[in-house]
Amino acid sequence: MTVRHNRCAFCFADSEEFPLLTAEHLLSRPVASSFGIDRTATFARFDEDDSQIRWTTVNGVKRKCVCAACNNGWMNALEHDMGRVANWVDAGSAELRTGELDVLAAWSVKTHLLLCHIEGRAGEFGDSDEAVVPPASAARAVYERRFSDLDGLVLGLAANSSDTDFAYEFGTPGRVSFGDQLRGGRTCPVSIVSVGRLQIWILTPLPLDPEVRVADGVRAAAAGLRFEDLTAMPAIGNRASISINYRADWPLG
Repeated sequence: MTVRHNRCAFCFADSEEFPLLTAEHLLSRPVASSFGIDRTATFARFDEDDSQIRWTTVNGVKRKCVCAACNNGWMNALEHDMGRVANWVDAGSAELRTGELDVLAAWSVKTHLLLCHIEGRAGEFGDSDEAVVPPASAARAVYERRFSDLDGLVLGLAANSSDTDFAYEFGTPGRVSFGDQLRGGRTCPVSIVSVGRLQIWILTPLPLDPEVRVADGVRAAAAGLRFEDLTAMPAIGNRASISINYRADWPLG
């Protein structure tokens, strides 16, 4: 599968339908406001091998990969809806409701897909052996509000115990195997995002339904979960703790 570079990453409209692809910020103004994050703050971005540090502002992390209709429409509404999730975090003892879980899952997929493009070169998938597999099906499900189709994703939660109120880790799992054969991890990009006091772990394995292990303490996102019951973890997640095991007979093996 080759991804069209001029297609919107969510609705798949191409440049003939929407001539302008717009830049989507990794952290929008509404979400930053809801979680008490300063978007002008600087933070370090490390290359994959940690050989180079790049300093940037939170507001400066963005990618031009979505059409104006998506950016100004449902995506803008989703950013504002994240205020409901922030209220759940602040309440502590309140149970996560289904509607809030849907918002959290949709925002997590949106943010993960952006990181796949920003850090994982997903826009070059089909042209580069180093590009991660973009979670296109999940992106389309979010666009069409088919939240039940996100059940195959791995979405985990923890509490950010650090003073840092925004951080992310992106890459591939520490171990990926097909049966007893080790393989590269680009079939399962991983994002760990700390936004305010909440930490989100999201994995999009392809094929779906492998055996997955993440860091001890990460809780599966589910209705009824209370923020006060989440395990406190450092702002920078440890993706090396993640292992994925696909069935040995999958074609990708």
